[in-house]
Amino acid sequence: MTKSAVMIFTPTRRILWILTIFITWCFPRPTLAVDFSGGVRYRSTFFKNFGLYEKRLSRLDSSDLTHDLRVDVRAGHDLNEYNRGVIQMRAGHRFGDNNAVQNARTLDSVRLHQAYLDMDHIFNGRYNLRLGRQELRFGREILVGANDWDVDGRSFDAIRFYTDNKLWDVDGFYSLVSDSEGTNHKIHFAGVNLKRTSPMRTVNEYYLLYLFVPRNITYIDNLSGMEFVTFNLGTRMEGKLNQKFFYHWMVNYQLGKLIMVGTPDTKLDIGAYSALFNLDYFVGRGPIRNVGVEYTIASGDKQSTARKFETFMALFPSDHRRSGAMDWWGMMNSQVYTAYLFYNLHRTIESVIEVHRFYIQSNGAAWYLGDMSPAWFSGTPQVNWPGDGKANKYGGMEVDFHWTWQSPWKRTFHVGYSYYKAGGLLKDAAFWNRATPVHWGYFQTEVKF
Repeated sequence: MTKSAVMIFTPTRRILWILTIFITWCFPRPTLAVDFSGGVRYRSTFFKNFGLYEKRLSRLDSSDLTHDLRVDVRAGHDLNEYNRGVIQMRAGHRFGDNNAVQNARTLDSVRLHQAYLDMDHIFNGRYNLRLGRQELRFGREILVGANDWDVDGRSFDAIRFYTDNKLWDVDGFYSLVSDSEGTNHKIHFAGVNLKRTSPMRTVNEYYLLYLFVPRNITYIDNLSGMEFVTFNLGTRMEGKLNQKFFYHWMVNYQLGKLIMVGTPDTKLDIGAYSALFNLDYFVGRGPIRNVGVEYTIASGDKQSTARKFETFMALFPSDHRRSGAMDWWGMMNSQVYTAYLFYNLHRTIESVIEVHRFYIQSNGAAWYLGDMSPAWFSGTPQVNWPGDGKANKYGGMEVDFHWTWQSPWKRTFHVGYSYYKAGGLLKDAAFWNRATPVHWGYFQTEVKF
């Protein structure tokens, strides 16, 4: 049994498994109805670049083809008029270069992805309670998401109160986050989200998120030996300016304390921010559906503030928001300019073209990728972040093409290709000194039942 599978059965999961046994016990006999659903997903991804990867792919060759296979099985049953139980198992397999003898990158995982009880009549029917392992999705998954692109995805062991009424939707939760090392130390994550939808379908959200990471866990890959607590206060709004223009914006500010473990420890005050603005114009003529622009900024550390940690942390984001640039740039120490166009090759084929320009926000801090790992890792030769505040801020430009076909037999096909052209940051002779373009493509198919 693999390490990832063994993690399910550790003593720290006792409460979760008691809940799972309870749900199973509450399920009706085989003669009564249990609704089953699930899906099978297969994806092939091709990389050809100058050796820069997310950490989880850093051992790949400069040109490589990987394959992901994922199977989900979900069972649900209405225990009574107000309560429902759900169990979802997820099995995944990642192939590297298909060399069964030498391939150390092949990954197997079997995990209990979700197992929860929904109780819909708490406090005289005003609140719902969801207890157990579950997905959390807030703010278009820019800050907190299920990370569905990944073969394993993400879920939380949480207790969650939520309501849906005419004025404000209230959503509050407290969770323990599974860590990759399988230790007894846990990341604590909690928050409250207030959401209001006006009669004109304008959405307002206000939220406060709390995150505590003990020093025994590596929260960000390659950055070990940290302990911190942070609060994220944010708001977002989306809606229509008129029949043609749609807007969305988001602002976040983080504060708290961070300890860099050492002899002695170094204590830093957290003060970071991020912002996003998006504007869509719906054309509604011919094959073109809509065009849009987007701008994001997320702060990074500055040399002038030695006792302050200013790099915005994206908490638990979902990679590949549109299956493209998130491979290379996360919403940390960055400025990203994006223009895009949605069009229809056919009424069943949705297509999008995106153009991105990437900049680091501060050239005294690292460039972070979509999985929150620093872009620079130990390689041959060793390449270190300059950290002198003088490095070129322009990271490069990327063009993305994506097509999605909804077939009539409940099967979906996705095809995408991205071309990344290195900017001055990577071409600098004193730093990476490489201008080789990046080619990235994928094919994905999934069927749901």
